[in-house]
Amino acid sequence: MNNNVRQLCYGTLLLLSAPCALAQQSNASHYSVHAMPIGQAVEQLQSASGTSIVLDMSVDAAISSHAASNAQSVEQALDAMLEGTGLTWVAAGEGTYAIMDAATAGGGDATASAGGSGQGDSAQADQSLDTVNVETSADEGGPYFGDADTFGVGAGANGSTDATATEGTNSLTSKYSSVAGKSPTALQDTPATVRIVTQTQMRQQNLDNASDALAATPGVTVRKGASGARERYYSRGFQITSYQQDGGAASQMPGAGPARGPVTSSSSLPDLSAYDHTELIQGADALFAGASNPSGVINLQRKRPTDHQQVNMDLEAGSWNKKRAVFDASSPLAFDGRLRGRIVGAQENDGEYSRYAKHRSTNLYAVLEGDITSSTILRGGFQWNQKHDRSPNLFGVPRGDDGSDLNLPRKTNFTAPWAYDKSSNREFFAELEQNFGHGVTGNLKYNHSRAHSDMQYPEIQGAYVPGPRVPSDGYFGLSQTNFNHATQTEDKLDGSLTSKFQWLGHEQKIVVGGDYSHNKMPGFTDNYSTSPALNLDPYHYNPGSIGGYSTPTPGRYPEGAEFNGEPLRETTNFEHQPAEEHSTQKGAYAGIYLTPIDKLHLELGLRKTWLDYGNSNSKVTTQDINGTPTIVEGSRQSDSESVSGLSRHYSLAYDLTDNFTPYVSYDDIVNTQSFYRTVDGALLPLQRGKTFQLGTNMNFFDGALTGQIAYFWQRNENQPISTGDFVENTLDAAYIPGGTVKSDGLDITLSGALTSRWQVNAGYTFVETHYNQDYKDNASGSEVSNAQSQSPKHQFKLWSSYDLPGVLEGATVFGGVRMESKRTNAGMVCAGSTTSSGLFGDQTSCNGNMKPYDFSQPFYAVADIGGSYQVNKNLSFALNITNLFDRHYYETMYDTTSRNFYGEPRAVTLSMHSSF
Repeated sequence: MNNNVRQLCYGTLLLLSAPCALAQQSNASHYSVHAMPIGQAVEQLQSASGTSIVLDMSVDAAISSHAASNAQSVEQALDAMLEGTGLTWVAAGEGTYAIMDAATAGGGDATASAGGSGQGDSAQADQSLDTVNVETSADEGGPYFGDADTFGVGAGANGSTDATATEGTNSLTSKYSSVAGKSPTALQDTPATVRIVTQTQMRQQNLDNASDALAATPGVTVRKGASGARERYYSRGFQITSYQQDGGAASQMPGAGPARGPVTSSSSLPDLSAYDHTELIQGADALFAGASNPSGVINLQRKRPTDHQQVNMDLEAGSWNKKRAVFDASSPLAFDGRLRGRIVGAQENDGEYSRYAKHRSTNLYAVLEGDITSSTILRGGFQWNQKHDRSPNLFGVPRGDDGSDLNLPRKTNFTAPWAYDKSSNREFFAELEQNFGHGVTGNLKYNHSRAHSDMQYPEIQGAYVPGPRVPSDGYFGLSQTNFNHATQTEDKLDGSLTSKFQWLGHEQKIVVGGDYSHNKMPGFTDNYSTSPALNLDPYHYNPGSIGGYSTPTPGRYPEGAEFNGEPLRETTNFEHQPAEEHSTQKGAYAGIYLTPIDKLHLELGLRKTWLDYGNSNSKVTTQDINGTPTIVEGSRQSDSESVSGLSRHYSLAYDLTDNFTPYVSYDDIVNTQSFYRTVDGALLPLQRGKTFQLGTNMNFFDGALTGQIAYFWQRNENQPISTGDFVENTLDAAYIPGGTVKSDGLDITLSGALTSRWQVNAGYTFVETHYNQDYKDNASGSEVSNAQSQSPKHQFKLWSSYDLPGVLEGATVFGGVRMESKRTNAGMVCAGSTTSSGLFGDQTSCNGNMKPYDFSQPFYAVADIGGSYQVNKNLSFALNITNLFDRHYYETMYDTTSRNFYGEPRAVTLSMHSSF
């Protein structure tokens, strides 16, 4: 084991030892509690002191308390926390305290009895105790993390109806998640690894979009891809292919699936201004995810209206002329607060480190929530976003034909001034929550979205060799220009019933439901081939030399158009292919959650999934250099296929102590392959496999600190293998089934409050991926190597914050580190000219020798730091520096031809946050 990996492991072990050390410290006679809502502060003081502290029912648990620093007794801590709040405390017996309104405790003289010392006077306590009404115990949920058993306003933090909400908690963890079930489920009760990025971490790290949040999520690697697949996400050695919103029916991830000519979409995951937090459940989810992929499922949890008025404004300015503004307002609207609303708007410009690239995005989110009755909540909203990237960096940089690094500047961007990537999306959603009483609740979610995307770009790629070259030698150059258009419409519906009941002396639970999604994507692609290909020198590249090329003319380039100072040759082939893809997925699921004896928990679940998929390639039009059209009828008109699969979920858990719950779980992998087809157009069979997990969940300080350790073993069969050919009479890549991929490894996570001032979110992942001989025999060596290079064997991510005490009260310092072990890529590249063949001239064969290449990205660590200062209760400023030491590294490696992307250089961002 090399030193870098050894340091990673040692650091992780030290991190995991923190809870034990903290548990020992909790018995000390000094107490510190940060300023936070009084309900949360009471929970932390109870956990640290071992005392019982109750709130009178008249006390608003969201009232802000003051900080208690190094108090030598519980009484001193309570004095400091309640100072100036209008609240007081009384001693109700040995180790028991009650908090109430000061006027109640002092006979109406609030000033005389609030704050200060003396609240523990026993005579006063005796006179007051018969008027104290206490809330439910902390074990039944509290205002800090929300209460999964509470319905409506107050179920979540900051006056939200969402028990998983993290806004206002000042925490880097959450007690509950939505991704693990159809109702908020405690992390302690989830037999899987769930990783959460909270609202606090989003703000501290300036995580502006969902891709940023996933890059900050332990166990996830983010890789950039060519053309429409701007980012791809990997977990446990497999690509993440689906995501949810608010725990509803799953959608396919942007960038998931194979390269598809006419319907390539540049859509991306949304801006985070509309979301409270992100969740990831790792491993297959056989019940609720739609398709149980071994990588896991992402959930984006939307913000909900609050039960009080609040306005938040954020401004950011940073490197590469980045400018961003966010406005977020929430308030009760009518009917004594039973109708609530929230509106969020965000605008961002530039912020791209790639030369010539410009970025602009606009986002709008609005939601209304109403209490129809005391047991019925109806919620509905609208999301709209628009993105425009000019001269985007779509293909990264090449390497030498032997894999050598060309050492190009990190800002290098092989693009053109007329290149663009535009997309827009509008989305409507509605949700109905019903409490039927007697432990039965129901939920119905509907989501409709319509997205448009247009892309125009030059295809510039190929391994580089120095010295004289002949035209179309297969090395670095411009081969064609492309224009893609796609429109995607999706409708999703998810409904579930949850029933809790008493049996065998314990609470049991049953969940039944179903989901439906329909996806339709018509589009077309235009390809303009240049023959012979235009050779280029990556060290002397000038994208500005091709001017006025905004609307290509079929069959030829504009009069006098040049590229790098050289006149552009007329195209020898123009291709136009319209197509439409559509898929319908339906599922039915049922799960039972049993506690047959004290502390033992059993889960049994079953899901049936049906998929109908169709693809219509109507006509392909080609033109020669003279513009003479040729129409080729597609061989597959309105083709449609159906598949179905059954998946099972089993788990067994035991509450070893209040803090540790070991578990073992099994999930079937049944993954649809909607867009993978053979050469003759047939749909690939379902991916099938299994996931085993053996782990333990940890919970400290009533959920303020959570931890997870899990060993996993996964096997996935019918993995698609690229043939290098195209589906007949299309521009879509063809595949064959048969690949079997295994992965096994270890996930370790620790997140939340180490002390009242110190927060952490850290995770270590070890994963090994193995490919069967059939995969290796049929796939190219580079394909296997590319897949393996996306997920490092060792990965460690840490983000931590500390609120400074004393004269620096109000200041917070934060920082983190991202580490990845060495990744290697190897394969073959053509060392000679190529010959075009096939219907469209898109299939090439090598006329020379195949030359091997081998390159790697060594272990690297990237550090980020920052700090914020709370000027007053309404205003704070923050400064962030990412890639502090300006580390040079490849974030994404692919092969010698393209898709090698540098990691972002050092960047500085200044931000302002105001709240009213």
